[in-house]
Amino acid sequence: MFFWAQKYMENFTILSLKSIDKLQFYRTLESLGRIFSMPVVSKTSFYKHNKLHLYPVIVNRYREQQQQLLETLRNVSKLQICGDASFDSPGYSALTCTYTMLECQTNKVIDFSVVRKGQYSGDLERHGCRELLNVLVNNYKLDIGSFVTDQHTKIAKDMREKYPAIYHAFDIWHVSKNLGKALDTGAKTKDCEAIASWKKL
Repeated sequence: MFFWAQKYMENFTILSLKSIDKLQFYRTLESLGRIFSMPVVSKTSFYKHNKLHLYPVIVNRYREQQQQLLETLRNVSKLQICGDASFDSPGYSALTCTYTMLECQTNKVIDFSVVRKGQYSGDLERHGCRELLNVLVNNYKLDIGSFVTDQHTKIAKDMREKYPAIYHAFDIWHVSKNLGKALDTGAKTKDCEAIASWKKL
Protein backbone atom coordinates (compact mmCIF):
# COMPACT_ATOMS: atom_id res chain seq x y z
CA MET A 1 0.00 0.00 0.00
CA PHE A 2 2.82 2.40 0.87
CA PHE A 3 4.64 1.63 -2.40
CA TRP A 4 1.46 2.25 -4.44
CA ALA A 5 0.82 5.57 -2.67
CA GLN A 6 4.42 6.65 -3.16
CA LYS A 7 4.36 5.89 -6.90
CA TYR A 8 0.95 7.59 -7.14
CA MET A 9 2.35 10.83 -5.72
CA GLU A 10 5.54 10.59 -7.82
CA ASN A 11 3.47 10.30 -10.99
CA PHE A 12 1.34 13.30 -10.04
CA THR A 13 4.45 15.34 -9.29
CA ILE A 14 6.04 14.44 -12.64
CA LEU A 15 2.77 15.09 -14.47
CA SER A 16 2.39 18.56 -12.97
CA LEU A 17 6.01 19.43 -13.77
CA LYS A 18 5.76 18.18 -17.35
CA SER A 19 2.52 20.05 -17.88
CA ILE A 20 3.93 23.40 -16.86
CA ASP A 21 7.14 22.68 -18.76
CA LYS A 22 5.15 22.30 -21.98
CA LEU A 23 3.07 25.40 -21.23
CA GLN A 24 -0.03 23.32 -20.57
CA PHE A 25 -1.70 24.85 -17.57
CA TYR A 26 -3.93 23.36 -14.95
CA ARG A 27 -7.15 23.64 -16.97
CA THR A 28 -5.62 21.44 -19.68
CA LEU A 29 -4.59 18.90 -17.09
CA GLU A 30 -8.06 19.00 -15.55
CA SER A 31 -9.67 18.49 -18.97
CA LEU A 32 -7.51 15.43 -19.62
CA GLY A 33 -8.58 14.02 -16.29
CA ARG A 34 -12.23 14.34 -17.23
CA ILE A 35 -11.71 12.83 -20.69
CA PHE A 36 -9.90 9.76 -19.36
CA SER A 37 -11.91 9.52 -16.11
CA MET A 38 -8.76 9.69 -14.04
CA PRO A 39 -8.09 11.56 -10.79
CA VAL A 40 -6.17 14.80 -11.09
CA VAL A 41 -4.07 16.53 -8.48
CA SER A 42 -5.78 19.62 -7.08
CA LYS A 43 -4.97 23.08 -8.41
CA THR A 44 -3.36 23.98 -5.07
CA SER A 45 -1.07 20.93 -5.19
CA PHE A 46 -0.30 21.49 -8.87
CA TYR A 47 1.03 25.01 -8.30
CA LYS A 48 2.67 23.96 -5.03
CA HIS A 49 4.69 21.29 -6.89
CA ASN A 50 5.75 23.89 -9.46
CA LYS A 51 6.73 26.45 -6.82
CA LEU A 52 8.66 23.99 -4.65
CA HIS A 53 10.24 21.71 -7.26
CA LEU A 54 10.20 23.20 -10.76
CA TYR A 55 10.77 26.96 -10.45
CA PRO A 56 13.85 26.73 -8.18
CA VAL A 57 15.51 24.30 -10.62
CA ILE A 58 14.84 26.62 -13.56
CA VAL A 59 16.08 29.72 -11.73
CA ASN A 60 19.23 28.02 -10.42
CA ARG A 61 20.09 26.54 -13.80
CA TYR A 62 19.48 29.87 -15.53
CA ARG A 63 21.77 31.69 -13.07
CA GLU A 64 24.51 29.08 -13.46
CA GLN A 65 24.46 29.34 -17.25
CA GLN A 66 24.26 33.13 -17.11
CA GLN A 67 27.34 33.34 -14.88
CA GLN A 68 29.25 31.04 -17.22
CA LEU A 69 28.27 33.20 -20.19
CA LEU A 70 29.20 36.44 -18.40
CA GLU A 71 32.64 35.08 -17.49
CA THR A 72 33.23 34.36 -21.18
CA LEU A 73 31.89 37.69 -22.42
CA ARG A 74 33.96 39.75 -19.96
CA ASN A 75 37.04 38.59 -21.85
CA VAL A 76 35.66 39.78 -25.21
CA SER A 77 36.13 43.34 -26.41
CA LYS A 78 33.57 45.25 -28.51
CA LEU A 79 30.65 42.85 -28.04
CA GLN A 80 27.85 42.89 -30.57
CA ILE A 81 24.53 43.08 -28.72
CA CYS A 82 20.98 43.17 -30.03
CA GLY A 83 17.80 43.89 -28.08
CA ASP A 84 14.06 43.79 -28.55
CA ALA A 85 10.88 44.00 -26.50
CA SER A 86 7.83 41.76 -26.23
CA PHE A 87 4.54 42.75 -24.62
CA ASP A 88 1.83 40.77 -22.85
CA SER A 89 -0.76 42.20 -25.26
CA PRO A 90 -0.66 44.22 -28.50
CA GLY A 91 -1.27 47.96 -28.73
CA TYR A 92 -1.25 50.49 -25.93
CA SER A 93 -3.12 48.27 -23.46
CA ALA A 94 0.00 46.26 -22.55
CA LEU A 95 0.64 45.92 -18.81
CA THR A 96 4.10 44.35 -18.93
CA CYS A 97 7.09 44.58 -21.25
CA THR A 98 9.97 42.11 -21.36
CA TYR A 99 13.14 43.52 -22.89
CA THR A 100 15.73 40.93 -23.88
CA MET A 101 19.35 41.38 -24.93
CA LEU A 102 21.28 38.77 -26.91
CA GLU A 103 24.95 38.44 -27.81
CA CYS A 104 25.09 38.12 -31.59
CA GLN A 105 28.18 35.90 -31.95
CA THR A 106 27.12 33.20 -29.49
CA ASN A 107 23.40 33.77 -30.15
CA LYS A 108 22.78 33.50 -26.40
CA VAL A 109 20.53 35.63 -24.21
CA ILE A 110 22.59 37.68 -21.75
CA ASP A 111 19.73 38.93 -19.62
CA PHE A 112 16.19 40.29 -19.70
CA SER A 113 14.23 42.94 -17.86
CA VAL A 114 10.52 42.96 -17.07
CA VAL A 115 8.91 46.37 -16.54
CA ARG A 116 5.27 46.98 -15.62
CA LYS A 117 2.85 49.74 -16.31
CA GLY A 118 2.85 52.08 -13.33
CA GLN A 119 6.42 51.18 -12.43
CA TYR A 120 7.62 53.93 -14.78
CA SER A 121 5.89 56.80 -16.49
CA GLY A 122 6.15 56.78 -20.25
CA ASP A 123 7.33 54.21 -22.76
CA LEU A 124 7.82 50.71 -21.29
CA GLU A 125 10.17 49.53 -24.04
CA ARG A 126 12.45 52.50 -23.54
CA HIS A 127 12.62 51.96 -19.77
CA GLY A 128 13.20 48.22 -20.18
CA CYS A 129 16.07 48.84 -22.58
CA ARG A 130 17.55 51.60 -20.43
CA GLU A 131 17.39 49.46 -17.27
CA LEU A 132 18.97 46.42 -18.89
CA LEU A 133 21.69 48.34 -20.72
CA ASN A 134 22.67 49.95 -17.43
CA VAL A 135 23.02 46.48 -15.85
CA LEU A 136 25.17 45.18 -18.72
CA VAL A 137 27.52 48.16 -18.73
CA ASN A 138 27.75 49.10 -15.04
CA ASN A 139 27.00 45.85 -13.16
CA TYR A 140 28.29 43.15 -15.52
CA LYS A 141 31.14 45.37 -16.79
CA LEU A 142 30.74 44.24 -20.40
CA ASP A 143 32.56 46.04 -23.20
CA ILE A 144 29.79 46.69 -25.74
CA GLY A 145 30.94 47.80 -29.17
CA SER A 146 27.63 47.86 -31.02
CA PHE A 147 23.96 47.63 -30.11
CA VAL A 148 21.21 46.79 -32.61
CA THR A 149 17.53 47.58 -31.97
CA ASP A 150 14.33 48.28 -33.83
CA GLN A 151 13.65 51.84 -35.02
CA HIS A 152 12.61 53.15 -31.63
CA THR A 153 13.29 56.89 -31.66
CA LYS A 154 13.48 57.31 -27.89
CA ILE A 155 15.96 54.44 -27.52
CA ALA A 156 18.02 55.99 -30.33
CA LYS A 157 17.98 59.30 -28.40
CA ASP A 158 19.12 57.56 -25.20
CA MET A 159 21.98 55.89 -27.08
CA ARG A 160 23.18 59.20 -28.52
CA GLU A 161 23.05 60.98 -25.18
CA LYS A 162 23.97 58.30 -22.62
CA TYR A 163 26.13 55.84 -24.58
CA PRO A 164 27.85 57.77 -27.40
CA ALA A 165 30.79 55.32 -27.38
CA ILE A 166 28.50 52.43 -28.36
CA TYR A 167 27.66 52.20 -32.06
CA HIS A 168 23.88 52.04 -32.38
CA ALA A 169 22.21 50.56 -35.46
CA PHE A 170 18.74 49.52 -36.61
CA ASP A 171 18.17 45.89 -37.57
CA ILE A 172 17.45 45.33 -41.26
CA TRP A 173 14.20 43.41 -40.67
CA HIS A 174 12.51 46.38 -39.01
CA VAL A 175 13.99 48.80 -41.54
CA SER A 176 12.66 46.79 -44.49
CA LYS A 177 9.29 46.30 -42.80
CA ASN A 178 8.85 50.02 -42.18
CA LEU A 179 10.06 50.84 -45.69
CA GLY A 180 7.46 48.44 -47.10
CA LYS A 181 4.72 50.17 -45.12
CA ALA A 182 5.90 53.54 -46.41
CA LEU A 183 5.83 52.25 -50.00
CA ASP A 184 2.31 50.87 -49.52
CA THR A 185 1.16 54.25 -48.19
CA GLY A 186 2.86 56.08 -51.04
CA ALA A 187 1.33 53.78 -53.66
CA LYS A 188 -2.14 54.82 -52.52
CA THR A 189 -1.39 58.46 -53.30
CA LYS A 190 -2.78 59.85 -56.55
CA ASP A 191 -0.38 59.52 -59.53
CA CYS A 192 2.01 57.39 -57.42
CA GLU A 193 0.52 53.96 -58.12
CA ALA A 194 3.74 52.85 -59.83
CA ILE A 195 5.43 52.72 -56.40
CA ALA A 196 3.56 49.46 -55.71
CA SER A 197 5.64 47.72 -58.37
CA TRP A 198 8.86 48.57 -56.53
CA LYS A 199 8.11 45.94 -53.87
CA LYS A 200 8.06 43.25 -56.57
CA LEU A 201 11.60 43.98 -57.75
